[in-house]
Amino acid sequence: MSLTVINTNWTGAGPRYTLSANETVFIGSDLSLISTGDYVLDSSASNTAAVVSSGTTLYANNAAIRFGSTAASNSSLGSGPIKLLARAASH
Repeated sequence: MSLTVINTNWTGAGPRYTLSANETVFIGSDLSLISTGDYVLDSSASNTAAVVSSGTTLYANNAAIRFGSTAASNSSLGSGPIKLLARAASH
């Protein structure tokens, strides 16, 4: 299992990070990760995990974190008190 650490604020157009199989991503505390696209974190791989530290805000148009494929398994999210935000759909 590999570990990726994100410890800086970020604003961008696509996912900030896409997890591979057997990977954990750790996001540090008191950060803002903002995607003008659909997701901040994205993965369709198996055996993935995301740990989001307290005080961190994740914002995207669709969902902050997406573990997407029904074929993938064993995905998990661990967090402290955080904000996971997505823009409300407009009709």
